[in-house]
Amino acid sequence: MAQPKYTVYKYVCFKDGSWRYCRAALYANRTIRPGVVTVGGRGEKHPEGNYYLACGGEWIPAGANALTAQRQQHALLSGNALGYELYSGRPVPKAAVVQPQEPVANGRKRVKDEISKYLDDMVASKPAIGSANGDPFACRERLAKFVTEQGIALDPASRR
Repeated sequence: MAQPKYTVYKYVCFKDGSWRYCRAALYANRTIRPGVVTVGGRGEKHPEGNYYLACGGEWIPAGANALTAQRQQHALLSGNALGYELYSGRPVPKAAVVQPQEPVANGRKRVKDEISKYLDDMVASKPAIGSANGDPFACRERLAKFVTEQGIALDPASRR
């Protein structure tokens, strides 16, 4: 089952006296522009009205403040019922309750589980950088063994 989508709307009054739900206008960083709605692809200022969250054909009231509406939307999207109750003062609406996913059948594997196993194997099998088999002193030991085998003098005075 897909995650529910919550779109922020504002219920505004037009010049002819009619009321209508219009999508809330957003800044480039995806935050709500307070008092601005999108009508016919253009932004219009409408300081009156309240914000609502649309989900599954239901209108969930979000209040008159744009920031509070956005926080309620984020709380519902993340499944944070406590956060939603904190910002709205109401329990989570029934339209917002996410149904648990059914297990995958017919011998198929979940991609999420397989990715976790793959990454765990990568981390466990990859030794630390610059070491052999995870031993940080193995490089020094190999160097010391190589030097003694080759008969290289490590005395700085003998380098001249």
